[in-house]
Amino acid sequence: MGTIDLTQRSYSKAPSAHSHTFHQIVIPLQGELEIQIGYAQGVLCADRAGFICAQETHEFAAPEGNNQFLVADIPIDQAPRIASLSPFFSLSYAAQQYRSFLAASLESIESAALRSQVSALAVALLEDGAEAQYDRRVAAAKCYIERHFHLDINVRNVADAAALSPRQLNALFKAQVGTTVHAYVVRCRMERARDLLLTSSATITNIAAAVGYDSAAAFSYRFRQFFDRSPRYYRQNA
Repeated sequence: MGTIDLTQRSYSKAPSAHSHTFHQIVIPLQGELEIQIGYAQGVLCADRAGFICAQETHEFAAPEGNNQFLVADIPIDQAPRIASLSPFFSLSYAAQQYRSFLAASLESIESAALRSQVSALAVALLEDGAEAQYDRRVAAAKCYIERHFHLDINVRNVADAAALSPRQLNALFKAQVGTTVHAYVVRCRMERARDLLLTSSATITNIAAAVGYDSAAAFSYRFRQFFDRSPRYYRQNA
């Protein structure tokens, strides 16, 4: 059984990609980190942290050299609740305060046992904060969608991941997230498609396939509904 390893790191402007056998949480202290976690893409900065599942490929680069992050490497058996975290999540007030303490004192903690306890408390605060934002089952549903929206998923798949019936999930999800499960899947797909249109030279057909559509026509129709313009027009005029 391993222990949680919490360190302070900085990242290079040069893009890098890898995966590892443990979970990982990346907490901003200073600067930004552009990162793609599986099929989810975003920026870690201020109070927005990132969670990377074990074996999940992630690509990252820091737009500026002056950056600092707290990084927790978490053995799979050490934090069973952590796997329900979304790839990107907001730090709770308690986690923000503890982050400040860690940034000021982590390097001065010489005892390995104390360092492990401090790290475990940090992870527990992150777990609790994420669960306070959403019911644990809704958090599991959001996490499943954000990691699998590129596949042919439906409400039944998501409900199974959340250990709920489709009817229960739809009611809870709408109450806490403010939208339906289906609409959230579409939102994740469209936001990823927009990023690919703006940052890659992939064809519309390939982008459609990358976000879960068998047909470029069906994808273009949905994109126009969501952004009020076609994918081609969006790319040319953004």
